[in-house]
Amino acid sequence: MELYTPKDIQELKILQDKVMNCPKCGGSDYTCECVKDYKFLHGMIMSAIPSKYRYADINNIQVATLKDSLKEIKNYVKHLEENKETGLGLYLYGTTGTGKSYVACYVLEQALQKGYSAFFCTVEQYKRALFDKDSDYIYNVNESDFTLIDDYGREFSDTKGFIDSQVDEMLRYRYDRNKSTIITSNILSKDIENLRIKSILYDAYIKLPFESVDYRKSLGGLNAKKSIR
Repeated sequence: MELYTPKDIQELKILQDKVMNCPKCGGSDYTCECVKDYKFLHGMIMSAIPSKYRYADINNIQVATLKDSLKEIKNYVKHLEENKETGLGLYLYGTTGTGKSYVACYVLEQALQKGYSAFFCTVEQYKRALFDKDSDYIYNVNESDFTLIDDYGREFSDTKGFIDSQVDEMLRYRYDRNKSTIITSNILSKDIENLRIKSILYDAYIKLPFESVDYRKSLGGLNAKKSIR
């Protein structure tokens, strides 16, 4: 499964040219902002973060009903190293358009900034990788320091229970190895029928509600591409 698009390659080429022509370092100083910008975009692309969620900044979200959840997210990021070591994850639940995926990608990007590995996937993408026997993709989902499983519940079931068991196995694998997983879902954690997954969520996840309000209106329709260093 390709992790990047022609547009991604073009954006990387633009930043690469910027690095090579940087008046400060000419591409020779890895501490220079030009190199950091290139490495950060490259990291987001290779982590499969969708372009619409890149450079996410939760400070741009001004929604009263999300105040408490966003406060918890900031605290989670503040203690990212400790959360990585203990395998503590996040379960963000609410209806469509409430900012779950945007906020979850913010956490992934903060992890990348701190030098951790991160990976984004939907359950549908994971299902496709399983059927295609895409070992590289499955490895990234299983082994990244922080993995985001987006839209849990939307494509979670099939008639034979195959997807249910495979997602169950993947979450258990990460849980047993203290790997932090971020899940977005439209299902309340108490309504999940799979008892093994419910047990994992109880033990190793902070569960945060995202109320029924369209967060995108608070962004003014902008894709806020700001540095989050």
